[in-house]
Parts: sequence; C-alpha cells; structure tokens
Amino acid sequence: MEIVKHEVIVTTGSEKMPCHLARPASGGPYPGLIVVMEAFGLNNNIKNITERFAAEGFVTLSPNLFFRHPDNVAPYSDLPKALRLMGSLVDDQVVVDMTAAINHLKTLKEVKPKFGTVGFCMGGRISFLTACRNNDVKATAPYYGGGMVSAPKPGAKAPIEHVGPCRLRYWPSSAARTHSFR
Repeated sequence: MEIVKHEVIVTTGSEKMPCHLARPASGGPYPGLIVVMEAFGLNNNIKNITERFAAEGFVTLSPNLFFRHPDNVAPYSDLPKALRLMGSLVDDQVVVDMTAAINHLKTLKEVKPKFGTVGFCMGGRISFLTACRNNDVKATAPYYGGGMVSAPKPGAKAPIEHVGPCRLRYWPSSAARTHSFR
C-alpha cells in the first residue's frame, strides 16, 4: 500500500514533541497506532518500522520521547548513551506524552477512533504502560519489553500494577498487524 510520511509536532503540556507520522496515501479511515521507539531514540529504524505499519493499513505516529534532550538519538554502538537517555524518563511524564500522541491522532480525519500501541524493548514497556493507563488504547503489542512487572524506581509502581479489569487485547511479542482491533 502506498504511504505518505512526514514529521509533525505534537503539543504535550506546554512543550512541543517531534514525531514521525506515516499513513496510507488514500482511503480510510484507519486505526491509529503509536509506534514506541527503543532506548536508542527515534532513529531511522523506528521510522522505517512506523512506515511499514502504515503500509499495512494503520495511521502511525512515533513520538520522540527523548525530545527534552538536545542529543536524543544514540547509535546502536553506544549503549551507555542509550541507557542514560532511557534512565531520564519518568513514567508519569511518559504517559502524558503518549496521551498527547494519541490525542494528536484523534484530530486526523484519516483515523478511526481505535488506537493501539506497539513498542520495542524500552518501547515495549512503554506501550504496555500506556495501554494500562489510557482507556483509549484497545490493543497493545510489546515486543521484548522488560520491566513490566518491576518498578523502575523505589516507591514507583510497576506497569503491571496498573492493570485493572481486562479491557484491551494484549499480544506479548506477537503481530500488532492483526486485523482484530480494526
């Protein structure tokens, strides 16, 4: 499926968060999907994955959750930098930023009111956390996400502690491209 892609700015609180948006070039409306980056940041690999989901019939948005840092993409050869960036995130702020990303998708005429999250490694944890704390998320597919059952810091809650009565579809490390939440 042919797609269109471009960079957008999403308002989160009083700040501006850069995001990569990709969607089918025609037709719709399509379900919205937030593609959450790895600890290495919003790099070309994540943008490519975002575009691949768009080619499967989703309006996809990848937020740059490290936007508050000037040098916010780490090469795959620089794990210490990626870990520093990842360590700078705070769950409550991440949920606010992810909610802003979902709210941005809600404004697009090409998007149906059905939203999912998918993420990789750190992004898998964030996609699960967001699904647990945002009722707009109807499906989540965290790929090799760690830290879902342990708190990130003393006194904080683990994402799993936010799970109430099951209201969403959860595919740990399975294909988010399933058609069941369309």
